[in-house]
Amino acid sequence: MQTILRFQEHPEADVRFAVTHALGGLENEQAIQALIDLSADPDHDARNWATFNLGSLIDTDSSSIREALVARLDEPDDEIRGEAIVGLSRRGDARAIPALMNLFDKLSPEVLRDWILMEETAEAITAGASRIPDVKWATVLRRYRELGIGNAHEIQVALEKCDLCH
Repeated sequence: MQTILRFQEHPEADVRFAVTHALGGLENEQAIQALIDLSADPDHDARNWATFNLGSLIDTDSSSIREALVARLDEPDDEIRGEAIVGLSRRGDARAIPALMNLFDKLSPEVLRDWILMEETAEAITAGASRIPDVKWATVLRRYRELGIGNAHEIQVALEKCDLCH
């Protein structure tokens, strides 16, 4: 892995992009730190794949991973921002909510229904809200229900649990 890590700051964007692929799914500290660094890379593709790797391919949860994902919430690219939302949602981090609500308001229901990241986020939020109910997720769950994204029954169960938290 040390050989791969030597290339994370390579001047060629394609090489840094390749590094994100090589590190995908690795749960060790050095790989995660490299992905955190690459999630802020000037190259769109390297930034996108590093964010995807942090958000979806690893289960490790830390403040540094969450902060890297939060930094991508301001991303002008919907795909990268969506990957950050998935990662934060998987970790039960409510900082994903404003960015998610913004996407609900910005994109058409058809686009949202067709976008796999919305389905992945719905699953993550539904599972998290069912496990650890919190009213903060209720508005998002209602929007998913209205849009017909996610498992309707599971969303309803999660909503009922969250509503009991009042």
